[in-house]
Amino acid sequence: MAPTFIPIKADIPSQSFTVVLNEISYGLTAKWNDRARFWTLDIADENDVTLISNIALKIGVDLLEPFNLGVGSIYAYNLSSTGVEMSISNVGTDAVLVYLEPDDE
Repeated sequence: MAPTFIPIKADIPSQSFTVVLNEISYGLTAKWNDRARFWTLDIADENDVTLISNIALKIGVDLLEPFNLGVGSIYAYNLSSTGVEMSISNVGTDAVLVYLEPDDE
């Protein structure tokens, strides 16, 4: 199965959305940390209980791997091949957040 793009958008420093990961709904909140110059991600369950807080979105790293949720993987990818990390302005275009189901990892 193809990766699922997580709908994070450029130039919106704080945004929340619901996604389905391995048939379970989760609430995601992406925040731009202006001082440190990187995005973070919070993940909450369907009852709005925070499961993971302030994951730094780094290119090429399985963001869920340290937490053993068993729902698959979330990766940040740079599509422009420039090697730069996600920024406030390139997220959602040059740099994207994708979800891979457990069978696709």
